[in-house]
Amino acid sequence: MHLDARGLPISTATARAAAAYDYLVTGYLTQRADTPIRLTALLEADVCSGSKTDLTAPKSDFRITPESGLKSDIAPCPKSAMN
Repeated sequence: MHLDARGLPISTATARAAAAYDYLVTGYLTQRADTPIRLTALLEADVCSGSKTDLTAPKSDFRITPESGLKSDIAPCPKSAMN
């Protein structure tokens, strides 16, 4: 079992992945602009952490379509606002 820079146990298979984790956390906590690059390096170093598709951001243009059968919790526009 590997430990992070703060002495906490982390579940990773290699020392390289543990170092990449510390590098990522340091970048995140110090608000570094290269934090996404650090995350990529961690994912490449630790193949057990999951694929990149598991950690992608949600699409910002997601919409519920009538065909999906899902109900929206947003009220529709009043009729006068649509004319």
